[in-house]
Amino acid sequence: MGLILEAFVRKSARSALVAIVAACAATSFSLISASADPWPFSVPGFHPDQGPSHGHCFVEGDAEPVDAMRERMVDAMQYMDSNTQANLNFSSPCDRDGPGETDVVWRGERVFFQGEEVIGLSGCSSVRGGVCDRYRVFVNGPLVREHYSSEEAEHRQYRKTSCHELGHTLGLDHYATEDDRFNNGDSSAYNRSCQRSGFVGFVTDNWTRQWEGHHIDHINDWF
Repeated sequence: MGLILEAFVRKSARSALVAIVAACAATSFSLISASADPWPFSVPGFHPDQGPSHGHCFVEGDAEPVDAMRERMVDAMQYMDSNTQANLNFSSPCDRDGPGETDVVWRGERVFFQGEEVIGLSGCSSVRGGVCDRYRVFVNGPLVREHYSSEEAEHRQYRKTSCHELGHTLGLDHYATEDDRFNNGDSSAYNRSCQRSGFVGFVTDNWTRQWEGHHIDHINDWF
């Protein structure tokens, strides 16, 4: 079974370091350059499955996302459904077995990567036929609530992180720095996609909840 992990690694209360690690096996790791904007962002040839939909569900129990977070996760899924060829489907409870298993299993608990608490993380937990059938997707609600003093900022962070992590389940890489041009010669693209990194709960710009045009093209070309 392969594994994909993407994490925003917290360095301080107001900064984050981005790390992408792709692993073919438990003992084989390699870093992927963000500047190349590879698709899919993980191990070459390792794609999300193609359907008939890109479904989602909410884990139950202690890791279940709080209501405000669930609403923003649904917003991200609806944005995907309205703006790409990947179709929305909701399962309750989660389907975790067989070829029809739920693609995105949302979790709202604390999560750590390499010993550091992180804002968000996506991991493929089920591989079948060379594609990922199911992702575990974490949005660290406790960390977000500790970081901001207002619910409004918390909710914007939930929305941005949900959009970003959902993008990874669809094969998208992320913008790590303003210098990343992704072979399109336009550095302003950095400010047009939720695949940009970090704590951004005070930002109201559209890019915090949408993908840049070439990201949408990647998704549509596959689905």
